[in-house]
Amino acid sequence: VINVIDAEGCIVSTPITLTEPAPITADFNANASTLACFGDQNGSITVSNVAGGQGSNYTYTLNTILPNPSSSGPQTSNIFTDLDAGTYNITIEDGLNCSTTSLDIVIAEPTPIVASLVVNSTQTCNTNSTLTLSASGGTGNYTYSDDANFTNILGTFTTSTTINVNPGTYAYYIRDANNCVATISNEITIDPLPELTVLLESTNSFINCAGDDSGTIVANAQGGLGNYIYTLQDGNGNPITANEELPGYFTGLVAGDYIVLVESLDCSATSAPISITEPSESLDATLAINDVTCTGTENGSVEIMATGGTGIIKYAISPQLNQFFETNFFENLAPGNYDIIVQDELGCYLTFNFTISEPEQVILSIVPDSFYPEVCSGDTNGEFSIDITGGNLPYSVSLDNYDGPYTTGLSTQSQFDFTDLGGGDHTVFVRDAEGCESEWNITFPESVFINPDIVLEYLCLNNSQGNTVTVTVDDSITDLDDLDYSLDGGPFQPSN
Repeated sequence: VINVIDAEGCIVSTPITLTEPAPITADFNANASTLACFGDQNGSITVSNVAGGQGSNYTYTLNTILPNPSSSGPQTSNIFTDLDAGTYNITIEDGLNCSTTSLDIVIAEPTPIVASLVVNSTQTCNTNSTLTLSASGGTGNYTYSDDANFTNILGTFTTSTTINVNPGTYAYYIRDANNCVATISNEITIDPLPELTVLLESTNSFINCAGDDSGTIVANAQGGLGNYIYTLQDGNGNPITANEELPGYFTGLVAGDYIVLVESLDCSATSAPISITEPSESLDATLAINDVTCTGTENGSVEIMATGGTGIIKYAISPQLNQFFETNFFENLAPGNYDIIVQDELGCYLTFNFTISEPEQVILSIVPDSFYPEVCSGDTNGEFSIDITGGNLPYSVSLDNYDGPYTTGLSTQSQFDFTDLGGGDHTVFVRDAEGCESEWNITFPESVFINPDIVLEYLCLNNSQGNTVTVTVDDSITDLDDLDYSLDGGPFQPSN
């Protein structure tokens, strides 16, 4: 009730009713709870069905809570546009400054689309490289293209896709189901596969000695995919088993034509042919050996007949194997074992071992029970027989005279008889079929040689004429007791 009183005390009263307005209410709607693409700025919030308060004359203020607190307004329009993803609320105020604030309104956004390009498999000679294109973020399946306008759509995938590619440089654009486009993927360049080639060289393309296996071939592969496997082949492409000391390094090869096959995973290449040559004829030699003819002599010899090889052939004989001669004949060799080296100008050589032999030494022995000396000088009835071994049959013998005559036995005769011999030592000279000579002293007893001599002495005994005969003998008789004496055929007496 409002009372009014004037100066005279007059009063008038008027009742007035104050009515509390209804609270301001409204509906707050975002056009989308989630933006179509990360980073979009096309979100909007519309306020509708506003009531309460003054009932009119409303103004609207947009409050940004996240990510950066701020306020926009007040404005009379009930629509806020061009909004980023974030958290908002809206304050409504009427002409009476009555106001209300909405609950927080969240406008979300998808995660950003991230594209990744990696090499899935590298190229080989028979297959291309493959790339794996993968993506995350955004919404739904992905579409990819090699141009930003997606005029050439290459395909779609859910999380990743594998792409078969030729050598070149690649990067891809990706968009999701909302046509949100990611920045271009990383770039990958596939270089062309280097051509597989193989080069050959020979560190010993000429074998000095025909038939040797000293040839070598070195194969060097380039390009391809590495991990090279080398296979040695003959000129017709047939594999050859060879000593491969290191990959591509083949040794112990004989003369011939060769090629090398190199493999690098599924790549392969064949080299140009390479030849290993050798002299047209191998070095060969034979020996003609002449043994010592007679025991104790040094007249052995050897002749080497050499063929083939290269250039001048030279020869060395032990014990000076480091001294070579062009002569192929060595003489005046003593019995024994020898080594010979035959060598050509390229160092090809042959070795021989041979023996210079000598005949068995001539040995003379007395045949048992054949030795009968002359007892009495002049009887010439001594005899003995000899047996000869060694040397070379037939034998020739001479007694007591080097100059002969010689008696030559039969081809198998080894025994010789000597008769009608006088006393004293005898010498037997022997020559074998090779003319080897030896002499042998046969100790033969001296014959009894009395050689008596008379010494007549006239004497006067007892004044009577008398005489004495004294017999003397040869000085070879030293024991006179062995002798008896007889005068004129009378009885023997010990005294001379």
